[in-house]
Amino acid sequence: MQTRWLQFGVSVAIGAAAADATRSLGIPGGGEWIAACWIAGGVAATLGPSWLSFAGCVTGIVLATVYFVTSAGQYGGLAWLVVACEAAILGHGFLVLASVRRAIRVRTLIDARVIAGLGTAAGLVVLFVLIAQDFARNPP
Repeated sequence: MQTRWLQFGVSVAIGAAAADATRSLGIPGGGEWIAACWIAGGVAATLGPSWLSFAGCVTGIVLATVYFVTSAGQYGGLAWLVVACEAAILGHGFLVLASVRRAIRVRTLIDARVIAGLGTAAGLVVLFVLIAQDFARNPP
């Protein structure tokens, strides 16, 4: 039971670090924040590929954003859009690395969960590109 809480705490810290990296790198910026969030998701999946771990990351993102808006003077107008973007990119990295980790563990790519995970990740890339193109044409 203690290891689950430790895993959750580490995941919250990873999510908060991803949010801080996004704040310091600037969103939309040059896109470096995307790599930071994606890598953070991959690290979280490597440490523990579970829903609890992913929920911890999202919790960390939300808590850090609330702190940045209330205490650090960050503009709060689009804060929830930023949280959604960070969680989506972090979630994609989490999904990819969790699927790769499972493929290594079961020693095959022909596993229903591996195929579903990597297929979903590929579909999400297409969805992210379509959403980014829409934001480029019609900014919020």
